[in-house]
Amino acid sequence: MTEKIKDNDNLLNIAWQNWRQEIMVYWQRALYFFGFISIVSVGYVEVKIMLPTQPVFSLLLSMLSMFLAFSWYLSNRGSKFWQENWELHIKELENNKLMGEILHKSIDKTKILSSYPFSPYKINTLISLVIFLFCFACVLYETFSLLGYNNFATKWIAILVIPFVCFIAKIPKMVEFRKFK
Repeated sequence: MTEKIKDNDNLLNIAWQNWRQEIMVYWQRALYFFGFISIVSVGYVEVKIMLPTQPVFSLLLSMLSMFLAFSWYLSNRGSKFWQENWELHIKELENNKLMGEILHKSIDKTKILSSYPFSPYKINTLISLVIFLFCFACVLYETFSLLGYNNFATKWIAILVIPFVCFIAKIPKMVEFRKFK
């Protein structure tokens, strides 16, 4: 019986270490992607200023930014999955039910200058998604420029309408997915 408790304690310790490691690596990945996206975005602006008649380079850099932003978004989602995975292991391994309930309980404080239970993961994921959408708009803008659509209004109407139509088309599938979940 004592060996089983020691094994459980060792497994619980390993789960806590992995959970901490996952959070630490999450922020390292966020910094990594943000750095690359920043560098490519500065390059995009520089190319727009220095070579305004060469939309191919702008298109390539905006595509690279879009790829990096989407990768960052997916990385955020994957990191959250593994963090939650280790949290579930921790809950399963805790043999003292009272200790587990105390450790996983959140404190409710909602004063304007006090801490608030915002999720850094959700904020970071939202930022990566907004950056992805902005980069997607830049790709569309550069594509229209390359194809010779020089009317500013036509470009921006298409940039705003195409994602909206794609979103509207996916609503039935999203609703169907939520029914099964």
